[in-house]
Amino acid sequence: MKNKYAEFREKTQDKKLLAAADCVVLKLVDNRIKVLLVKRKKEPKKGGWALPGGFLEKNEDLEGCAKRELWEETGLKKANYNYFGLVGVFSSPRRDPRARVISSAYLVLLGKEKKQKLKAGTDATEAKWFSWDNLPELSFGSAHKRILKVAKIKLIEKIQTTNLIFAFLSEEFTLGCLQKTYQIVGAGAVNQADFKKSILFKKMIKPGKGLKYQARDSYKIKNNKLKMVCKIV
Repeated sequence: MKNKYAEFREKTQDKKLLAAADCVVLKLVDNRIKVLLVKRKKEPKKGGWALPGGFLEKNEDLEGCAKRELWEETGLKKANYNYFGLVGVFSSPRRDPRARVISSAYLVLLGKEKKQKLKAGTDATEAKWFSWDNLPELSFGSAHKRILKVAKIKLIEKIQTTNLIFAFLSEEFTLGCLQKTYQIVGAGAVNQADFKKSILFKKMIKPGKGLKYQARDSYKIKNNKLKMVCKIV
């Protein structure tokens, strides 16, 4: 008996389409946003820099693909990051010179206390942090620039309307550190008094145990789960 999907497969066998996942990995270092890139081991653009990522394998979903590729190419595991979420799906017909590739991109945020020992592997020869405002030429130029642009827009939206800002911080922090992080990420300059009043009013934080290197009061986030809030300021 002919397989009921045989006719469909015959009609679509020449329509080669590949699925992939890419990661925009960010952290704060010396008050600057850093982006994690990998140096390509293979063509196209061997030796060039790109976002960590790769092609979907047979028995995994796209989120699993992104996490696997991130681990294989940089050594980062789930325990190393504070946030992992979808940026969007990118499907421009000529975004990859090898084939028609549809990619799901994910935003990954690392906090200050997370230890990240980078270890390049598989398709990458090196993993390195770069300042967001001083990135090298990218191997998949327009495709990865588009992902980074959308990721920045989504990040700022979430910083302003959720508690995502805390993903960049240590477990305990001062209000001054929180406000500075809020401004660096791109949410804009805010008045110190208004910021403190808003944060305390929204009951997003609670008193911490205290930081040895700070005389000021320290705080902790009340709920580590991502949640919507009214605009912080």
